[in-house]
Amino acid sequence: MKFHIQLSCIFLFAIFSACKKDKQEIPSPIASQVPQLELLEPNYPSNGGLNLGLKINSVPEPLSNIGILIALDSAFKDVVLYKNFELPLEVKTYNLNVKSGLELNSSYYYTYFINNKISTAKSDLLKFTFGKESKLKIDSISIATRSIGDTLRLYGDFEGFQLKEAGIGNVKLQAYKKSDKVIYMPLTDHTPVGEQDIYLHSTYQKTVFKDKFSLSTAQIIDFPKEVKIGQEVKITGTNFSKYRNANKLFINDEEVAIKSFGINFIQFVIPNTIKSATLHVNLKCNNQNIAPKGNAPMRIKRPEVVELPGEIAIGDFLSVTLKDLPKTAVQFFIDGYETEFIHRSDDDRENTSQISWSTFINNYTNKSVQLEVRYLDEKIKLSPSIKIKDPWFIGSNEIPFNAIDMTNPAVLVNNTAYILANNGSANGGLSFWKFNKTSGNFTETKVPFACENPKMTASKNKIYLYTGNQNGQFYELDPSNNTFKELEKYPGIVRTNGTINRVNNKLYMVTGHNPSPYPFGRTEGDRTMYSYDIANNKWEKSVDFPENEIIGVYDRMRTSSFVIGSRLFVIGGSMHTGQVQTYAFDTDTKRWETKADLPYSFSDKSSLGIADYGFAFLGPLYRYTATRNIWEQIPHIIPYGHDASNSIAFVVDDQLYYSINRYNKLLRVSVNELKK
Repeated sequence: MKFHIQLSCIFLFAIFSACKKDKQEIPSPIASQVPQLELLEPNYPSNGGLNLGLKINSVPEPLSNIGILIALDSAFKDVVLYKNFELPLEVKTYNLNVKSGLELNSSYYYTYFINNKISTAKSDLLKFTFGKESKLKIDSISIATRSIGDTLRLYGDFEGFQLKEAGIGNVKLQAYKKSDKVIYMPLTDHTPVGEQDIYLHSTYQKTVFKDKFSLSTAQIIDFPKEVKIGQEVKITGTNFSKYRNANKLFINDEEVAIKSFGINFIQFVIPNTIKSATLHVNLKCNNQNIAPKGNAPMRIKRPEVVELPGEIAIGDFLSVTLKDLPKTAVQFFIDGYETEFIHRSDDDRENTSQISWSTFINNYTNKSVQLEVRYLDEKIKLSPSIKIKDPWFIGSNEIPFNAIDMTNPAVLVNNTAYILANNGSANGGLSFWKFNKTSGNFTETKVPFACENPKMTASKNKIYLYTGNQNGQFYELDPSNNTFKELEKYPGIVRTNGTINRVNNKLYMVTGHNPSPYPFGRTEGDRTMYSYDIANNKWEKSVDFPENEIIGVYDRMRTSSFVIGSRLFVIGGSMHTGQVQTYAFDTDTKRWETKADLPYSFSDKSSLGIADYGFAFLGPLYRYTATRNIWEQIPHIIPYGHDASNSIAFVVDDQLYYSINRYNKLLRVSVNELKK
C-alpha cells in the first residue's frame, strides 16, 4: 500500500513537471460569463402595484443614459411608462416601482434602454400583467398655508403613483411631486372659498384628506374719503394676502396696481385711467370680493384753469397754471395728440401747479392748436386756442417702418429719397423705402441678403450698401429696376458703427470699431479710412482718421458725416473724450483738418450737407457755416428736448424732410428757413 502511494506521488510529480515545461499543451479553464445588465422578473407586493428591476453587474461604457421602459407591445412602439436612472451608475439593482398608471388586468412588456437605444434581445424582453393599484393615502398637509399664492404640501408615500388629478373641493388644481414623499399643490385664483376637501386622484382611485381646508377671509376697515389723481392712498384692514398677485384692487371695476402691501394694509396710487370722480373700492383677496362697510366711496377733486398763454413758437416755453391738478396721471393733448410736459412746479400753499413744455410737435398746418387737459370723464379745453409760430408742415402722416441703429439712413437718388430700415419680418431683414413726395407714401424694396452692420450712401443714380458681414460684401442697388449687383468686397476688417459718404466719384468709409473677440468685451477702434472708386469698382486704403486711442478709452464710433464741396466732414461719435470735435478730410489735398467743435456731444444722429452748410440734428438743429467755421443753433425749427437718435433727414426740391424717434410722421420745412 505504501508503495502504491509513493508511485502515485511520483506520477503526479512527473505530470506537474511536464506542465511546467510546456504550458501551451494544457488549455486554461473557461471562465463563467456574467452579463453586464440583467432584467429581473417582476415582483408583486401584497398591497398592490409591482416592482421591476435592472441588475447592474458592471457599468457599461460609454454611458449617457439608462433606464427601464414599459410598452403595450413587444416592439415598444407604444411606450406607456419609463424611468431614467440617475448617473453615475453603480453596481447594484435599480428598481422601477409602479403603483398606478397602468390598466388593471392588462399585459405589458418591459425592457431596458441604454444610450437612447432600446434592448431588443429576447432575454431582455419580459412580460407582466398589472393586477391592482396600491392604496393612495395622504398622511398630513402643511396646515399653515391659507392664502392664494401659497403652496400646500401633501405628505405621504407617493412613490410609483401616477397622479391623474388633484384639487380642492370640486376644483382641479395643479399638483406635482417634489419627492416620493411630498406633493406640492399651488393655491391659484381657482381655489374655492369656504371649507373644502383636499383630494388626490390616481388612475383608478380617489383619496380625500381627513381634515377640511379653507382660505382666509379679508376685511376693509378704513380709507380716505377724498383724494386726488396721482395721490398715494392707504387702505387698512385684516387678513390681506402676503402675495402681490393674491390681492387685486379695483376702482369702479378697473384693476389698480398695488404699490406696497402687508397683511393689514394696501397702498396704491389713484390712476389717471379712472373715468369717474366717484370711486368705488373693491378688493379681491383669496378669491373673495371685499367692499368697505356700506360700500362707501372715495371722491376726487376737479382741477381748474388759472392761466394760459395765447401764442407760442417752436423752442419757446409753453406754461399753463391750474388749481387742484393731480401730481400724476394727468393727460395733456394738443389738437388731439398727447404731449408730455418737461417741467412742473407745485405751490402746495395755493394748491396750484405750473406745467411747462419746451415745445411740441403735431399737425400745425392750421397754425393754431387747442390745448386740452383730460381729467376722469371730463375733457377741459383751455381757451383761447394757442397760435403757433413755426415753419413746419406734414410731409407724411405715417412712417410704415422702424429706423435701425444707424446714422444717416436716408440717401437721395435722382431727386428721390430712399431710407434703409427694418422690413418687419421675423428674421430682422432690411428694406429700402422709397418716398413719394406727392402722396407722402412709401414703397418697399426688400434687401435679399443679410446685413449685420450696414452702412450706405449713394451716387446720382445708384445706392451703395456695405453689409458689415464677415466676408466684406458690398452691393450696388439700381433703384430704376430694383436690382442688386455685388461689387468688389470691402478689404478691411469688419467695421461697425462707422460712417460712409460720397465725395465726387469716390466713397469714403471711416471710424467705428471692429467686433470684439470677447463676449461683452472691449472692441477695437478702427481709425482706418478706405475709399471706393465707383468708376473702377476698386477699394483702396486712404488716410487714417487723425485721432489716437487713449489708454482705457475707445476710438470714435457712431459718427455721422456730411459733404461740403470736396471735403468730408466727420462729426460726433461716442466713447471718446474728443467726441465733440469736428474733422474734415480734404479729398484734393488728402489731409485731415480740425474744425470747430460741436456745441455738445453727438452720437447716433443724422447730419447732412446743403450747399456751404452742414446740419446736425442733435435734438435742436445746429448749422455749420464753412466760410466762418462755426456751429450755431437754428431756433424755432426742431423742438428742444426730443430724442433725435435714429433720426431720418433728407432734402428733396428745397424741402428738408425730417423725422425723430418716437414720432411717426415725416415733417418738412423749406431749406430757406435753415439759412436764416
